[in-house]
Order: sequence, then C-alpha cells, then structure tokens
Amino acid sequence: MDNSRVKGIRPLRLLFALTVLVCMMLTAPAAAEEALPDRVYVNASYNDETPDYGYLNFSSIQEAIDGVAEGGEVWVYNGTYAENLVIDKSVNATAVPELLDPDYRPIIDAMGEDVGIEIIADNVSFSGFGVVNASAVGIHAHGASAVTIEHNAVAVSNDTYDETHGIFVEDGAGIAILSNQVRVIGSSTQMGVAIEGVDEAYVYDNEIVAVARLLTPEGVGMEANPVVTASVTEEDEPLFAADAVDLARIGMEPNGIWICDSAPVAIESNRVVAVGACTADDPALYYSVVDAWGIRSCTWENIKILENNVTVVGTAANLSRTAGIYGAGDLTLIEGNTVETYTMAREVQPVGIRLGYADKGQVLDNFVDMEVECAGTTGNDGLRRAAGIIAFDSYKAQVLQNTVSFTLAATGPVEACQVQAEGVYIELCDESRVSENIVIVESVLIREQTCDDSVEAETPLWAPSSVTGIVVRVSDEPEILENVVHAFGAVGAFDGKTAPDDSIQSVAEELAMTGIWVRGGSIKNPVVAENVVLVDAQTIGIAGPGAYFAETQAVIADNSDLAGRYAAVMQDRQEGTSTAACLQAYLADVDGLSAVTESDLEFTPEIEDIALVEVYVTTEGILLEGVLDPIVCYNHVLVYQDSTVIISDLLLRGGEEGILTNTMPAGLIGQAFSGEQIGQAAVLSLINENGSEWQSLSEADRTAITDAVIAGDAGVLAAYTEDETLFTADSGLADAIDRYQALLENEDSFGFLNATRLAAAVPVSVSYGLLYDAEGDAEVYENNFTVRTTTINLVITEGDNLDVPDAAAGSAGLVTAFGVSGTSDSIEVADNLINVDTQGVYLNMARGGEIATSDAAAGTAHLLLAVGVSADAEDEHILNNNITVRQRTSAQAQAINRVKDEMALSVAATAGVGIGIVLDASEVLDPETYEPAPPNPDEWFADVIQGNTVSVTNEILVEAIAAMLLPAPLDGSSNALSAAVGAAASFGIVAPEADVLDNVVNTTANQRSIAAAFVEEDTAYPATLAAEIDLPGAGAANLGAAASGGILTLRSYIENNTVYTEANSETVVEAATEELLEDAGVLAGTVVADVGIVSLSPSYIDGNTVDGAGSLILMGMVGGDRVDIEGLFLALDLGILSRGSDATFNNIHNGYLGLPYYYEEEEYEPYAFYNWWGDASGPSGFGPGTGSPVTGTMNYEPWLTQPADVVLETGKSYFGLEIGSPNIGGDGYRDGLEPGWNTLSFPLAL
Repeated sequence: MDNSRVKGIRPLRLLFALTVLVCMMLTAPAAAEEALPDRVYVNASYNDETPDYGYLNFSSIQEAIDGVAEGGEVWVYNGTYAENLVIDKSVNATAVPELLDPDYRPIIDAMGEDVGIEIIADNVSFSGFGVVNASAVGIHAHGASAVTIEHNAVAVSNDTYDETHGIFVEDGAGIAILSNQVRVIGSSTQMGVAIEGVDEAYVYDNEIVAVARLLTPEGVGMEANPVVTASVTEEDEPLFAADAVDLARIGMEPNGIWICDSAPVAIESNRVVAVGACTADDPALYYSVVDAWGIRSCTWENIKILENNVTVVGTAANLSRTAGIYGAGDLTLIEGNTVETYTMAREVQPVGIRLGYADKGQVLDNFVDMEVECAGTTGNDGLRRAAGIIAFDSYKAQVLQNTVSFTLAATGPVEACQVQAEGVYIELCDESRVSENIVIVESVLIREQTCDDSVEAETPLWAPSSVTGIVVRVSDEPEILENVVHAFGAVGAFDGKTAPDDSIQSVAEELAMTGIWVRGGSIKNPVVAENVVLVDAQTIGIAGPGAYFAETQAVIADNSDLAGRYAAVMQDRQEGTSTAACLQAYLADVDGLSAVTESDLEFTPEIEDIALVEVYVTTEGILLEGVLDPIVCYNHVLVYQDSTVIISDLLLRGGEEGILTNTMPAGLIGQAFSGEQIGQAAVLSLINENGSEWQSLSEADRTAITDAVIAGDAGVLAAYTEDETLFTADSGLADAIDRYQALLENEDSFGFLNATRLAAAVPVSVSYGLLYDAEGDAEVYENNFTVRTTTINLVITEGDNLDVPDAAAGSAGLVTAFGVSGTSDSIEVADNLINVDTQGVYLNMARGGEIATSDAAAGTAHLLLAVGVSADAEDEHILNNNITVRQRTSAQAQAINRVKDEMALSVAATAGVGIGIVLDASEVLDPETYEPAPPNPDEWFADVIQGNTVSVTNEILVEAIAAMLLPAPLDGSSNALSAAVGAAASFGIVAPEADVLDNVVNTTANQRSIAAAFVEEDTAYPATLAAEIDLPGAGAANLGAAASGGILTLRSYIENNTVYTEANSETVVEAATEELLEDAGVLAGTVVADVGIVSLSPSYIDGNTVDGAGSLILMGMVGGDRVDIEGLFLALDLGILSRGSDATFNNIHNGYLGLPYYYEEEEYEPYAFYNWWGDASGPSGFGPGTGSPVTGTMNYEPWLTQPADVVLETGKSYFGLEIGSPNIGGDGYRDGLEPGWNTLSFPLAL
C-alpha cells in the first residue's frame, strides 16, 4: 500500500484546523463588544461587591456610558457624581428620580472643569440631572444631531471667565432643549442657552436665569473706555459720546437665550430672566456698561419665538442697554410673549421686542412692559433706540395686537440730557402693517443744571426730549390701523441754587410728544385709519392716564378684544408693582442671587441742581412728514397739553445789562391782530362819521387814504391832513384821519411792549391734532380731533435788600394749537369733527426791595393762535366738517415798589387769534399774489370750502397794575407806569380764490383790558428815600382791540353761507398819584370790528345771510396835581365788506361797505343789487330806507323787499327802487323826494 497520499492529507487537515482557530481568536473581541448591555444602572453607592458591577451596574456615569451598547440607556440614581462627562455614542442618559419625582435628581459636579457635560455623538438624550461647578459651559453639544437635553438643572458660576454658558449647542441638527432650569452667574458675558450653526432646534419650557454683576472692579477684566463704541453691533449707530474717555471700562452682557446662524428654530413657553448690574462703588474711576438680552437671534430665517415670559434688567452707572426679544431673519414670528424690562443708568437704550432683517416677519399678541430710569440720555438715532417694539428692514412686517406699556423717568443735568422714546418704531419696512396694538408711553422728565463755570452764561443748555407712540419711517405703503395710542409726558426744571452768587445759566427744555408719526423720504400711500390717539403733555406736573380711561373705552367698545386688553393694561398700570420689585421677589428663591442683586437694583443715579429758563412743548396726535398720497381716516385723536412755568424769588444781578431792554419778537401783536383788520376798522370809522365829506373826495384820494390806513402809513395820512385845499378848517374827516395818524406815530402807544421779557421764563406750546407735509393727494376724512392746551405761567420775584435791590418778573410765550394742518399737492379734509381749545393764565408779580435804589418791574407778553383746519395745496377741498375753536386767556402783570422817588413798571400784552379754516395762509392777505380781475361767471376754483359748520370764540382779559405803596408823607417824585394791550381776533374762514359754499359760520371776539398806575400812601412800610428823578408820577396806557370776521377772502365765489359775527371790547385805564405837584396821565384806545364777509379783491358774493353785533366800552380815570388824558376809539359792524365785488341775493342785517378796486388803470366798481337789508324800505346809510346801512357804493338798487331765501324759494321777487334814482329815469344824479321816505316796489318773476 502506498502511504504517500495519507501523509499528504494529514498536513492539510492540520493547516485547516489552525486557520479556523486563528479566525476564532480574531473574531472574539467583536463578539464581546456586541454583547454590551442595552441598559446599565449608575448609583454612587455601587462598588465591587455589587452584582454585575462594571457590566450592568456602575458608580461612575462616564464608565456606564462607555459600557452601554450603542443606542442604549443609562439610568442614574440619586447622588452626587464628581466627574465631567463626554458622551461620544448614541445613548439615552436618564436620571431615575426623573421617572418618579422631578424634584429630586442626581448631581454631576464638574469640579471646576471647563465643561460639565460634552456631547459629541448623534442621537443622544440627556435628562433629569443637576449639573454644577463647570467653569465655562454646563452642557456643551457640538457636531451632534438628534440631541435632546431635558429636565436638567444647570448652574454655572464664574467671575473670571470672559464668557460662560449654561447650555451651548453648536454645529448640529435636530436639537431639543426642554424643561431645563438654567442658572448662569458671572461678571462679564453670560448666556443661559446658546445655539449656533444648528439645523432645526426646539427650545421649550425652560427656566433660564443669566446674571452678570459686578463684584469688585479688580475681580474682572478692565479695558480703556474707547472700546465702548466697538461693542456696538454693525447695524447700530455709534453710542453717544462718553463724558470720561480716560476711565477704565467695565462691561456686563447677560443673555437668556442666544441663537445664531440656525434655522428653523422654535423658542416656546420659556421663562427667561437676564440681569445685568454694573454699579461700581467709585463711578468716578470706572465707565460701567450693561448690555442685557432676554432672547436674541442673529440674522437667519424661520425663527419662532412663542409664548415666552421674559424679564430683562440692566442697571449701570453710565450706560445700560436692554432688549427683551430680538428676532432676526425672514419669516420670523414673535407671538404671545410677555416681556418686562427694567433699565437704569445715566444713559439708557431699552428695547422690548426687536424684529430685524425679517421679510414677512410678524410680531403678534405680545405684552411688553418697560420701566426706564435715567439721569442723562435715553435712546439714540440708531436701531438701539428706546422703544417698546422695533421692526426694521423687514418687507411686509406685521406688528399686530400687541400691548406696550412704557414708563420713563428721566432726571439729571441738562448738559447730558437727550430723551427719545417710542412705543412702536418701524423703519425700512415697505408694505408693513401696524394694527390693533395698545401702546402707552408715559414719561416724567426732570431737568437739572450743574454749576459749571466752563459753560458760557449766554448759551442755553439744550435738553430735547421726544416721546412718540407709533413711528413709521422710510417705509412705503404702511398701514396703521385700529391702534390705541396714549403718549403721556411731564417735564420740569427747577432752580436748586442757594448761594446768591451762583451764576444764572439758561436752560432750554424741549418736550415733543406725538401719538403717530409717519416720516421719511416720500413715503408712498400711508394709511392711518381707525386709531384712538391720546397725547397729553404737561410741564411742571405729573402725567396720568386715569382721566381718559372712560373716553377711550367708549370709543373702542365695538372691538371686544381690543377693549378687554385696554381695560386690563390700564388696571395693571394703576395697580402694578415695579418690575424691579417683582424680580427681587423672584430671585430671592435662586441660590446666591438675592444678595448680589438687591443693592444693584436699588441704585439711584446722581442728581445735581439746576435753574429753569425756557420750556418748549410740542404735541401732535398724528404727524406725517415726507409722505406721498396719505390717507387719514376714522381716527379718534385727543391731544392735551398742560404747561406750567413757575419762578419764585429768582434774583437778577443789578449789574446785568438788558434787564429792562429785552424785547418781544418783532411784530408779535401785529401778527396776532391783522393790520388789515385794524385798518379796515379805521377806514369805516372815517366813512361812517363823515359820509358826505368822504363821498366828495375823488376816487384817487379815497383810494390813497384807504391804502394808507390799511398799511398804517402815517406819512401819507399827514400829507392829507395838512392839505388845506382838500379839507376845510373844521373838517371832521381831517380830524379823524389826524387822530388815527397820531395813534400810529405815538411811540408811547406801543412802546410799553419793549420791556416784557424781564425774567427767564419763556413757555412755548405748539399742538396739532394732525400735522402733515405730503406730496400727491392727501385725504383726511371722518376723524375726530380734539386739541386742548392749557398754559399757566406764574412768576413772583422780590428784590434783595443787599446787592440786588431791583425786582423784575416777566414772561413772553407763544401758544399755538391746530386741529388739522398741512401741505400737499392736493388736499381733501372731509366729514371730520374738530375741536381746538386753548386756555392761558399768566400772572407776573414783582416787589422791589426796601433800600434807596429799589425798582420793581413786571411784564407779560403772550400770543395765542388756535386754528381748526389749515391747508396749503394747489387743490384744496374742505367739506362737511364740524369745527369748533375756543380760546380763553387771562394775563396780569403787577409791579409794586415801596421806595420813594423810584419806579414801578408793569406791562401786560396778550393777543389771541382764532381761525376756523385757513387756506394758503402765507398769501391770503396779499392781493397782488392773485389775478386782479373778478372771476368769470362759469369759472370754478380748485379750492372748495363747502358744507362746514364753524364756530370760533376768543376771549382775552389783560391787566397791568403798577403801584407805589409809600409811607407818609407823600412828598417825593415817585413813578408808577403801566401799559396793557389786549387783542382778540376771530375768523371763521380765511381763503383766497376759492368756492366758499353752504357753510355756517359763527365767530365771537371779546376783549377786556385794564391798565392802572397808582402812587398812594401805605403806612405798613417805613420811609425810604431814593435819588430824585424826573418822570411822570403816574401813567397808564391801554390799547384794546377785538375783531370778528366770518369769511375773509379775495377773488372767490361766496355763496349760500350763513354768517354771524360778534365783537366786544372793554378798555379801562386809570392813573392816580397822591404825591404833591406830581402829574398823572392816561392814553387809551380801543377798536371793535365785526364783519361777516370780507373780500379784498373782486368776488361774487351771492345768497348769503350775514348778521352781527358789536359793543365798545372805553373808560379812563385820572387823578393828580396835573392830569392828561387821551383816547381814541374805532368801531365797525358790517355784514359785507367788498372791494370791487358783486353782492346779490344776500340777507344783510348789519351793514355793507363797498369800495372800488383798482388795478393798474382799471377800476372795478362794487355792486350790491337784489339784497335784503332787513326792511322793505331798503338800506339806511347812503340808502333811503331804515334797514341795515350801506356805505361806500351807490350801486344798491334794486333791493329785495322780502328776505332772499323767500324770494329764491317762491321764484318771485319784490324789488325796491328809490324815487329819483338814476336807475328809473333820472339824469344820472339823485333828485326828487327825500331818501328813506319815498320808495316803490313791484313784483317780478325771476
């Protein structure tokens, strides 16, 4: 047998067996790895004696993670685990107590390592743990997807690292952070939850507190102050300049939730608190800054921030910037959140909600409550402005159904003061919509002046403040609909100086408050509709919303949701506790927080002393600036302004120049009371008193005298009165012209106006219901505008008996109020209800000292202007509005001196103008601006004023009292001088080249002025004798004027209007001296003019009913050794005053004056045919009857013997003609029977 085959096979079998054995040895580790358990358990008490220890049971969480199968579970029991974890596999790490009782959880103590939990694997769940003592990050997931972090309590506290995080996730996808409690405390940049570079994240139901607070400056990093400007984000404007660039900078930046470069992200139902407190013990050495954010996302898209409760607090000595929520990126949705912010520092920039770079972004149904206290500047011109809600650079952004409550208290030195605050601010958001929001902005601004000798005394320290409810800027086609906007404001400034040698530094305080403001470069098609707007500004007062609750509630009653939210926020404002107080209670339960934040939250900025000089207050309900084709409709707008200026014992140094030489603004009284009106009154006085003599003058002379009177040209009038060939020696007309000329030339008549700005009190108030500067077609319809302004001015001064013996008290102010005012290419104001009401009370009292050089002077000068509608455009339609303008003013100046041979001077000047409707105001009194020829019968004007009801009432009371109260015997040469000027003017409609049709106009002007000067005995004071001076002992001057005009126009159609005008003037002047051989003198003048319709150039005046009444009282009383009294009065009561116009089918109850109109060499005669003069016998005056008088024109025949409305209704007329009239066969001259007794009438079919 051959054995070779067997031998060969056996080696092969051995080789095969060896190969199998090697393969088994190589595959054994893989088999062991596959055998790792799917669930392991961790308990701090486990040890080597525990069954399956190291396989199923562990005492280390990290070892358990390493020992569990991929995708397995790690169950951890209660206990403290001193380790930091790295999760590098798919695993579900869960605390066992989390499954049974969420209040108990195992604690992972990172023992000072930078990261407590690090997750670097996909498909990880980490829940139910407490993570403490990590230096930088509590839980850090990076490069991982499908990670869930839930039900953990994470606390990171570190005062040495520049940046710390509670939970930080970056570069992953599918991240869920749910129901965690996160506390991050540090002294630099703290972030509760941070997400960066993540694709799809969900942050839900977490409680997050991030606190950055200052322990000691030495314990944190410091850098030079210029870094402050570098810390501003790119889209922001630079901060206001710091006042101490050499100080070391300390900055705190807490962030509740921070999202960057991640989408989509949903942040929902979280409680977020971010607190920044940086108030150094020695603010003179450090510049402290806080930048605190609640929820913050950088530019991305599809960010949803829903139903979170966010509180942000920032307190710092220098600068505090806070933001509740910032959502950036297209399609961002911020909805249902509650945001509270509390900001305190010298400079503050608080924001409730900020939406940016978010096309079609939405801010819906959020509640924002902001409290701000600052000692310097609020807001800036960039995007970190102070606002409840900001949306910028977001196409079709929507801000809907939010509630914003913003309370601002600003105090501090004026050299650092600038306040700018808005409820809602929209910029660069085309086709945006702001609707059904409740916006309440309340501000209290107290300005104070430091005694800095480096500031020039002549240069006022300007402290502007701007508060606005809703602002839309540079955004085409915005819609602002159905919002409730309240802007409340109070501003005050006080003199806190105690040393007499302190220099008096001017302070100019400006408060501008606006309900809704749309502005930018030709914003296209803005729509402002169905809003309820209330603006209330006060100076030296406290603003409060309580008085207006019921009125607003009634207006919005039909919108149940809006009314309910409004009632809730108003009740909360009345009952609410401050955000800081609520936060302290909340933080009391957070370990380690109450002790380090309580004192910081109670920090109060430093306050220094100042002196008040000027207060400027501007309020607008709705302001449109630089817009195209705006629509303003169905709004309810209330604008209230209460201005009070009080100065008491303000000492002015005797050596200061100009104390008695400051003047009022040039032409102040002239602007208030139209020179044309005074001139017309003078012309009519000349004519009425001397009718036949006037008619005997040539047309050229009559025209020249008329023009000279209207222009106030005393030189021309003098030339005529001195012309002996023109007037006889006893000419009454020449005497009347001479008296008017003397009034114009007598400087004493008006010279007392030149010493009225005697003290540094200059209140200026300007108010508008709607103010717009537009292009294209502006439409304003079916709105309700109410503008009410109240000004109170009280100045009481008393001379010092040492260095400053003189006392001077005074003020000069301007008050203007407009219902609707604006310019555009085309304007339609229709079906609006407009009420404008101004009230002024001004009291100035000065009492001189008791030494030999004491004088006393008191002065007040104020102009008040109230207008219902003012429009300036190429086409203007003012239709069917109900307009009421009412103005009431009382002014008194008292100067009392107690030193013989010295002076008491008192001056009071007040003018009030009320106008219902005015078109093209800058040109209305300039006939040369318009075509001189009368309109053609078929000509229609672009301007139409039709169907309006206009009521204008103006009441002025002025008193000037100068008294020398001297001890007996009265043997000196003391001087008491007083002057009073009161002018009241009311006009219904002022419009050139217009169709003025079917309006009802009622105007009233009442003026009462008193000037009194006394030198009399008063035994209450000891005798003091000054150096002798040579002035009148007692002198008083008083000029009172009242003018009431229904319609003032030129070259127009004036048809079917009903006009009633009334003017009343009472002027009282008294001067008396009890001193021996001293004289007393008075100068008094009063003017009354009420005219229903005035046309300054040819017009058609047809079918109108005019009536009116006027009264004039002039009383003068004088007593002294030598006395002098001079008085002048002019009166006019007319239904129509016409220059070259045709007046037909009018009912004229109070007179007519027709004057020819000359242009180049052409004469336009006035005609007054077919009018009813109140009696069938025809007009009186130049006419033959007993009806209302006709003056100036002979063209009044035929007249109506029945009222025009009866004639037009029946279609038949009874015409009256005077027998002997050239119109019925005369020889061109009137002759025949006596005028007034012989007339005939006959019926004619029309």
